[in-house]
Amino acid sequence: MNRLAAPDPEMLMFGDEAANNKHTLDRQMGYSARGTRCVHSRSFVRRTQWSILPILTLDEIITHD
Repeated sequence: MNRLAAPDPEMLMFGDEAANNKHTLDRQMGYSARGTRCVHSRSFVRRTQWSILPILTLDEIITHD
């Protein structure tokens, strides 16, 4: 059976994709008085969405513009 060599910590890189737009902080759930329906209305307008993919190494954070 083949075995992998122990990874060199200098070669480790971790990635995490994140996105953001105007509606990112909007509530997804709400509350209301007992026996009444929770209603929330707002106008839906498609907005620009920003995505970033940072890479974290032992020495720095690498981003691509």
